[in-house]
Amino acid sequence: MEVSLYKLGGRRSLLKNIKNFFARSLPNVDLVLDKNEVRPDETIAGNFYIKGGAKQQKLKRLECILLKVYKDESKETVETVKTILMSRTLLAKENAMVPFTFLVSKEMEPSTDEFTYKLYTNLFFAENKVSTDHDELVIVKE
Repeated sequence: MEVSLYKLGGRRSLLKNIKNFFARSLPNVDLVLDKNEVRPDETIAGNFYIKGGAKQQKLKRLECILLKVYKDESKETVETVKTILMSRTLLAKENAMVPFTFLVSKEMEPSTDEFTYKLYTNLFFAENKVSTDHDELVIVKE
């Protein structure tokens, strides 16, 4: 009896499942902030949590960028918040933590209904593979 891929949820579903399987085997990064609401000229803190995948990987760089994201989903880079060059091997299933602090500029506009801010984190590792994370940052009036 022949079973069609389409009867099992379609080709896209199968490809998505394969992609998710391999993504789970790679390291991933998660920025956890102490709070996501901050005022201009205030420091926000947290940690980058790096979780190892199914096999060891060589970590190259951790990068965090602050973007202004508009209602129409367009994005504007505000600044590079942190870049950490790494020359480290993360073992399979190993977890690591990297502290995070960021001083919000006095000139930073408060978030509105028209735009908000997001911290985009990228973890670069062997063969230019990347794990990404993003966290909303609300800037309120002083």
